[in-house]
Amino acid sequence: MITHADVAMAEFVIDESSIIKTIAGGINTDRRGRKPKTESLRLLLVGMFLSINKRRSATITDIHRTLTEEIPYDEQFRLGSRTNLKGVISTIQMTDLYYQANKISERLSYGSRSNPNLSIKERSRRHDVITSASNALMDVFDFGWKSSTWAIDATGIWSWAKGGKKHGNDIEELQQAIANGLDTEELIKLLPADAYGYTNSCDPDAKWGLKTSKSGKVEPVFGYEEHTGVLVPDRKTIKVTDKDGKVRISHELVEPPIIRRLELAPATLDVVGVTLRLIDSVTDTPLDIIVDRHYSYKDFDDWLSELHKRKIRQHLDLRADDQGFIEFDRMPWAAGCAHCPGTPRELGEIPMPALNAPKETFVAFAGDIALREAYKMRIVNQPDATGAMRVQCPARAGTVGCPLRPGTVEVAMIAGLPIVADPPVKDPNGEPLPRVCTQTTFKTRPPKKIRKLMQFLYWGSRAWRAMYARRTYVEGCYGNRKNGSTENLRRGFFRSVGLPWANLTVSMSAASYNARMIQNWHARTGKGDPDNPIIKAMDRPGSWMYLEEDEMARIQSVYEIKVDG
Repeated sequence: MITHADVAMAEFVIDESSIIKTIAGGINTDRRGRKPKTESLRLLLVGMFLSINKRRSATITDIHRTLTEEIPYDEQFRLGSRTNLKGVISTIQMTDLYYQANKISERLSYGSRSNPNLSIKERSRRHDVITSASNALMDVFDFGWKSSTWAIDATGIWSWAKGGKKHGNDIEELQQAIANGLDTEELIKLLPADAYGYTNSCDPDAKWGLKTSKSGKVEPVFGYEEHTGVLVPDRKTIKVTDKDGKVRISHELVEPPIIRRLELAPATLDVVGVTLRLIDSVTDTPLDIIVDRHYSYKDFDDWLSELHKRKIRQHLDLRADDQGFIEFDRMPWAAGCAHCPGTPRELGEIPMPALNAPKETFVAFAGDIALREAYKMRIVNQPDATGAMRVQCPARAGTVGCPLRPGTVEVAMIAGLPIVADPPVKDPNGEPLPRVCTQTTFKTRPPKKIRKLMQFLYWGSRAWRAMYARRTYVEGCYGNRKNGSTENLRRGFFRSVGLPWANLTVSMSAASYNARMIQNWHARTGKGDPDNPIIKAMDRPGSWMYLEEDEMARIQSVYEIKVDG
């Protein structure tokens, strides 16, 4: 059932975002001073939000049904889906909605395959129109949240069209490679950046790519990738009293985990460009971002260097081939960190346990990480633009004891800290002691293959695990929106082809998700402006009621509807 409050929420989202002005201005580039008519466009967008929010569909058929059958009768006249022209009642035709949708798809098409003859300037302009419309929708749900952490990921979105045979490697070969047991990391290493390709499908903007199925296995997907930045909410510790009077500690989300930015792009292995666009499109740049291990493949100059320029700290997992010590400047480096030359070499590889591993495995992992972290060099000065950084021996920093540092062994024994059992030995006929063992601090400039794994928290540590666990918010938003009981973001959710319409409908699904997250947050905490239309839409009557005679008479009078007999 769609109530008046639901309609008010949809109008608030559409009007507050100024998405109508953005799209209309992008479509009508030469009006010669004439103001474009936007009534039909507004009706389409309001109907799309309501259809997604209530019918879990962005198809024109369902949008039309929503506007002409499912919203309150008087709202149909007010919005314009029904009109009274000289006593003749008529409803908007489905062809009118198709006309608006096709105009968006055609006049804002920016794909290199769907519109190859566009100039670079015009292609960029059209792309900016679509991304600006999406960003404006997401900004409606920014109530001034304080969290400065984002979780970023990408998910496959199926095209409505079927994928034809792929140029280059056949899709059958890809499926066979997956069937042979190659995991995602191996596939990415084996295939070049454009190993997936465009096809002869009727959706020229879609490509073959990879996605992770519900079973956790990798599978091919023909379509797009949605790149998403989700606000990771801060948590507040609270005391809760049970019915039996017992007090327990709980956690309350200070903000809802809303989607701050998203963009739909052709399926690809290159995620850096899109991710940086998402980050750069907000004025409140996040301080921390949580990403998966896919980003550890990225070149330092393309990815981590760009984050440093924006003063952003990354938090990412390591791949299997990132394990092990790398020797540089006579120090063993692991997980982007320098360690004492006397660090036990068996601590070089500490693989992350599988999710279903026994508890004892996780306990052993945490113990090994804590031990290796004690041998980590203390960073005195963070790396500069050239990668130069100054570090200090962990014995001088007070995390281990070392015979080469007088007095530190005794202190370590009292404090229960590790003691370097095999410190470097000066060879009279060979190399002297490493300078890090003789100097108060030591300046080093590690290569980019080491620097690209650097992160704010020590990988695997308790603090890192607590931070990285919050990546579940972006994974959860995908699962939530793809659920058949919510936005139902599956193949057939939209039944059109091309990047403009796909971006618009998926962004509208994110708007519906954000509205629900804010409503759920308000229900849990009681916070938020109760007069905000998004929150007011929570007040629903228990069941549908037919219009009373006096209410019907009022509607007939307001909209001058004549009733025979």
